[in-house]
Amino acid sequence: MCGIAGIIDFLAAKPQEGLLRRMLGFIRHRGPDAFGIYTDNEAGLAHARLSIVDLSGGDQPIHNEDRTVWVVYNGEIFNYPELRHELEKRGHQFYTRTDTEILVHLYERRSLRTRVFPVSSTRKPSQTFLPAGRRWAP
Repeated sequence: MCGIAGIIDFLAAKPQEGLLRRMLGFIRHRGPDAFGIYTDNEAGLAHARLSIVDLSGGDQPIHNEDRTVWVVYNGEIFNYPELRHELEKRGHQFYTRTDTEILVHLYERRSLRTRVFPVSSTRKPSQTFLPAGRRWAP
């Protein structure tokens, strides 16, 4: 099971990568295979990966073709091969074989109909932040 963390602050300076790294340290046990961080002027996304799909190329955060939509995600999209095929027919280009990349392209199409749990996405230049998730209880 992966771990995700993030910072969003439209008023302060760029999120500190060091703080995101410390956050990843607390959830390291959730995803020991890889760690990834994305920051822009308002948002920072971090991901601790447990590799299941696309073992060599699915490190997160994941982005779209022009790097305006970024996502970190924990879960599995079981029908991603079918969704990918449909999105490729509509002109979307993929750079990984992971199910997570489906999310940025579905978000672009504004047809996010797949049931998704812990995910955070940020979109430039509209400064849109879309956190979604389910309640976690120990």
